[in-house]
Amino acid sequence: NAPENTNKGYLLENMVKYLPTVPVYQADGSLTENFKREKYFNPVGLQTNAFSKLQTKAVVANVTAELKLPFGFKYNLSLAWQNIQRNQGTYYNNYYTTNYGSLLPVGATNGLAYRSSYQNTNTIAENYLTYEKKLGQHSITALIGYSFQEDANGDGFQSNNYNFPSDALGYYGIGLGSNGANFRTDWGNTYYTKLRLISDYARLNYNYAGKYFLQATVRRDGSSAFGTQNQWGYFPSASAGWVVSKE
Repeated sequence: NAPENTNKGYLLENMVKYLPTVPVYQADGSLTENFKREKYFNPVGLQTNAFSKLQTKAVVANVTAELKLPFGFKYNLSLAWQNIQRNQGTYYNNYYTTNYGSLLPVGATNGLAYRSSYQNTNTIAENYLTYEKKLGQHSITALIGYSFQEDANGDGFQSNNYNFPSDALGYYGIGLGSNGANFRTDWGNTYYTKLRLISDYARLNYNYAGKYFLQATVRRDGSSAFGTQNQWGYFPSASAGWVVSKE
């Protein structure tokens, strides 16, 4: 990612250690600097000669539906989708790269620009069918369902450039830089990942007269986080209950 000293890091450090008795500007309007001291910079110069902007856009959608069917059946559907986009631009102007170059990647001169664009997308879908039946004091509830979740993060890229003919366009003119032969693009440290979770499940409940209860469930869960030979697992369970106070 772009160096962290646009609004923090070295900026905060120099705000603390910069002598308060030293004027920020000279009489001619130029910044007061003392480059004889290592990494001792005018904090106002650090802030006013670098610019960073982050734009975040989020889109969220949710849909739920319930359908009552004949013979005691009921169908439920739930869908959710979320997309978050982050676009960021950072620019260190010619003054910054000339005088504060020790805070930046080696070789950055005549302005340094970063641009990045990433998005994260989350998708969830769940649907299940329920059956309910009561015969006298016997009550049965059965459910079968399927759920799906997919998280895709870090879909995008970062790029940088330096050696600009002018500071006028800032990071908007990132393509106008002319880097040297030894220049290496900083692609950032954000990596694309995708995780998918899928589940099939069923549950059966039985009770008699509100006193005796039986329940059996089974799940089949899969995750793309595991190897192809170990992506699926089965999880059965059973339980029983007895309300003694109703005897």
